[in-house]
Amino acid sequence: MDTKSLLQMMNEFDRLGHWCFTIANIRMYFCEESKHTTLISLSRHVKRGILVRITKGLYANPRSTCRPLHALESIARHLRDVGTFYLSLEKAASEYSLISQVPNRLTFVSAKKSRILYTPYGIIEFTKVKDSDSLMRDCVFDRSRQIWIASEKKVIDDLYKYNRAVDLYEEEQEKEKQWG
Repeated sequence: MDTKSLLQMMNEFDRLGHWCFTIANIRMYFCEESKHTTLISLSRHVKRGILVRITKGLYANPRSTCRPLHALESIARHLRDVGTFYLSLEKAASEYSLISQVPNRLTFVSAKKSRILYTPYGIIEFTKVKDSDSLMRDCVFDRSRQIWIASEKKVIDDLYKYNRAVDLYEEEQEKEKQWG
């Protein structure tokens, strides 16, 4: 895969609204190359700055005109099926003003295994749910971000269930009691 062909593919993907893509997407475009050759080419193009490696098997077009405002949410959707995770814990608690701190990562509860991903666009954390039967109960789908988000009550329940930022939440509750 030469640079010109890769740029052509990236421009075509960009026109179709895709700013990041998997190795499988790339291999469909360059189907005449062996997997080994494709991986070597991708590594070379990442080193030259033509491509950005987000995580194993996922790449981004740094020149893309269609990168969404919520890039981390978009990456999460590429890594896991949208119906298998929801935004909760510290990130959602911060958005609901349940804690005053702004976390340095996007925190999800997921039906699949726990994982922390350090990407060039930020940190994504998936925490495995303890009871997958009620995974999406009390969640709403945010159309602009294209992800499920826990209700405020579920976020509070999750903070205690996973023992995450409980001290920050309780501190915020005490402040509210004092200041009315």
